[in-house]
Amino acid sequence: MKNKAFSLIEISIVIIIMGLLFFSVSSGFKMIENYKLKSVFKELNQVGDAIKQFNTLYEALPGDFHDAYFYFGDACGSDSPAPNGCNGNNDGIIQDAGRDTRSSVETFRFWQHLKLADLIDGNFSGVIGSEENGYHNSENSYNSKYMNYNIIVYTSTRTSNLFGSFFHPYNNIIVDNATYKEDYWTSSDDAPFTIREVYFLDSKFDDGEPLTGYLIPESSVIVNRWGDACGFGDGSWNFNNQTGCKLIVNGKLIFN
Repeated sequence: MKNKAFSLIEISIVIIIMGLLFFSVSSGFKMIENYKLKSVFKELNQVGDAIKQFNTLYEALPGDFHDAYFYFGDACGSDSPAPNGCNGNNDGIIQDAGRDTRSSVETFRFWQHLKLADLIDGNFSGVIGSEENGYHNSENSYNSKYMNYNIIVYTSTRTSNLFGSFFHPYNNIIVDNATYKEDYWTSSDDAPFTIREVYFLDSKFDDGEPLTGYLIPESSVIVNRWGDACGFGDGSWNFNNQTGCKLIVNGKLIFN
């Protein structure tokens, strides 16, 4: 008995079915990836809403709240100024862990205050991490539910100097991973987004330009900043970037 060979029509049908399956799987992965990326902005909006509610309730910014111990008690730490104590200094600036502000770090109390006010989920130590584990890490900063990054409140006039008065003068946001260290210019060893991902976010939620608007992508390699930057000085995207990007978010989106 002879084996019956497949006809050209049958082979064509199999190829079409395989192509459709491949397209469906690829489309499914792309939809999941796009959903995760869109969730970045969703989380930032949720943080912004929590800050506004906190400000309404306590007439202060979380982290900067000088009466925090009175409201939150020992769960927040001692009745003394940050970083060792629970209280902020109520100057409208959420002091971060930079070299110039180590004595009055409030950025870690920021997340703890929001949690103790029942405005966000999670558990936050309220204190700075070790150099080995990263000053900002998953124990003291907001860790994304969707992707591998932390949301870090970054206080620096250098951000405004870089991107102009359009940026918040003090309180801005860096979306970076858990290896974030002390200084903005030598931050992550490993950024959370690819160049294509930050381009998607900027195009979807901002102006699609790397060096203007509310979202500014920044390379994780600062030693050769423009050589492997996410965006060049002429306003073009560096789609050859291989090291990834973190995302600087204008605090006016979050704190106003």
